Amino acid sequence: MNMKQMTHADWIFLSSFPPIVRNITEDRVLPLYGSVASQFAAWKPLSWDNCVVGLHIVYAWMPTMMDYKRPADLTPAQRTTVVNLFNDARARRLTNDELLQLRAFP
Repeated sequence: MNMKQMTHADWIFLSSFPPIVRNITEDRVLPLYGSVASQFAAWKPLSWDNCVVGLHIVYAWMPTMMDYKRPADLTPAQRTTVVNLFNDARARRLTNDELLQLRAFP
């Protein structure tokens, strides 16, 4: 699948669409998401368990269940990669290549 890389400008442009603005401003649950960000900020550095908890939190409001490999199915190097990328994402935006790398660990 060839996916267009979203740039910062693309995100800003798309965020100005009236339906998107309306969905955000009328979302009664949106203010509660700050507690998720606060919890992630409290975990320094993130551990594997923190990452899994975070995925459960994110998928809790999505229509499908998370389908991921059991930790035992990932090598120690793969688990370290996931944790390191999650920790890196706290300080900077991950590159598209790094996001694709995370995507490889469903």
